[in-house]
Amino acid sequence: MPEDRPKNNCTVEWFDHEGQRRKKGTRIADKDAAMQLANKLETEAEKRRQGMIDVTQERYAKHRRRSLQKHVDDFEDYLKDKQNTPKHVSMTCQHIRWVAEKCGAERLPDLTGGPAGDQCVARIGGIPANVQFLPAIGQELLPLAVDAKANTR
Repeated sequence: MPEDRPKNNCTVEWFDHEGQRRKKGTRIADKDAAMQLANKLETEAEKRRQGMIDVTQERYAKHRRRSLQKHVDDFEDYLKDKQNTPKHVSMTCQHIRWVAEKCGAERLPDLTGGPAGDQCVARIGGIPANVQFLPAIGQELLPLAVDAKANTR
């Protein structure tokens, strides 16, 4: 353990929106600042309980910020866990990576419909017949990745 690490950092506890007690190390030695953080966490939990913050949309937003590569890796693990053949897993993920590379997509929203999706299809020069399902991969991959992560907790 490093010598210069402060030993009197505060820990905060609060009840989340599901009524579960949570505990978090703050890395803050100042008790007043730690109390402000605890109050903020309590306030956010209360807003979630009252429906002022949509937990589902918040979770999707978090996953939209993750790199596409991490989502594809999670999706690959998901396919393997579902007892798919190695060929199916390999080909599916290869197609997703191919489209992502051709589109220059780095995050899930880069693969969804709308102007970004149209630009993606234009860059590829059309979608080959064997991967026509991929323009909607952003909508397909996000719920699967979110569910796969939720099931591991």
